[in-house]
Amino acid sequence: QNKYCVFKPSRRGYCHSPLSIVHIPFAIMGTNNIRKRKSKGVKITTNSSSSSTITPGSTNTSSLFSKMARRLFVLLPAAAILVPFLLLILLLSDGDGTKVIDANTVENEPVPNAKVMNEAQNSSKRRQELFVGDHYILLKVLPHDSKAFTQGFTYHNGFLYEGTGLNGQSEIRKLSPDDPSKVLQSTSLLPHQFFGEGITFFRDQHGNERIIQITWQGGKGFIYDANTLNKVQDFQYQTTTGEGWGITYDEHKREFIVSDGGKNLHFWDRDTLQEKRRIMVTLEQIDAYGKSHDISVGLINELEFVRADESSSSSSEKKTGAYSFLLANVWYQDVILKIDPDSGKVTRIYDFSKLYTQRTDGDDVFNGISVSGENDGTFYVTGKLWPHVYKVQLLD
Repeated sequence: QNKYCVFKPSRRGYCHSPLSIVHIPFAIMGTNNIRKRKSKGVKITTNSSSSSTITPGSTNTSSLFSKMARRLFVLLPAAAILVPFLLLILLLSDGDGTKVIDANTVENEPVPNAKVMNEAQNSSKRRQELFVGDHYILLKVLPHDSKAFTQGFTYHNGFLYEGTGLNGQSEIRKLSPDDPSKVLQSTSLLPHQFFGEGITFFRDQHGNERIIQITWQGGKGFIYDANTLNKVQDFQYQTTTGEGWGITYDEHKREFIVSDGGKNLHFWDRDTLQEKRRIMVTLEQIDAYGKSHDISVGLINELEFVRADESSSSSSEKKTGAYSFLLANVWYQDVILKIDPDSGKVTRIYDFSKLYTQRTDGDDVFNGISVSGENDGTFYVTGKLWPHVYKVQLLD
């Protein structure tokens, strides 16, 4: 940069200051005239044999007019060229002298090489594996109580168990899988100030068959006898948000997995009901250059843990041991996430937006996932206040 560049230089190093341009005429005339001014006197030779010296402070009118005429003769053509050029530069620059970049161009952006392009192609394949769309088979459409505000769904010994919500209406129901609208047995959640949330079946340390239920707010949970639905225990718990949403059970590790409407999954010891660890649910986001970035996923709702013998996982998954997984609803989303319970990473996203399209104002969100007891990857799914339960088979 030169000392006359008083405006901000552009990113390409241009200086559009007029001060850096007005010196061009002096360069055209030659710098000798400028240097001569610094001497004590300039010797002028005339047609006469005599010569005179003009010292600083003296005046020679004809000589001054002659110099001005010569300079104007040079400056006017130069100005005619420079002024349009200067206006063009100002039009192509913004207020601080920076070059304006067209919206469709990116300055100094690296050109992808072969390695980057290969990574981008691989990322596209990973995206296709992740977002599998409506990759399921609808097997049956079954009736359901449209007044049931479904919060939890689980299966045991040939029966479906449903936990419903709302204050004063929360229940645990035992249903027939052939006709889930038929309530075979039920118990109300008391006292009525509790809002029922997720439920799941488990066996305690003594082998007793139990149903555990969490509530929305207040950090209160209940345990019932799975056969009689009598309450046998209540307990207190804490989560990240202070709420309880979904719960499921990993029999192999003897731990409950709990969601709270946030982005974390909480793992509780079966016997103490104390939290052992928590992980964040994350989704891989891949940019145009194939670089992977994990983003957190919130509003995790109803959960279902799926063991190896309950899924139709591929042989390659069985070899790596990555065939036990979580299925999760997301509040106000018609999707089911497949989640690795060890890392919290989402490995599949199933789109169920086409499952129940003729909804009414009374229908609430998609919520409720249960295994079916069949070892072919079939599940029961439903929603809050939905008139149907759907039996589906998820495809890998």
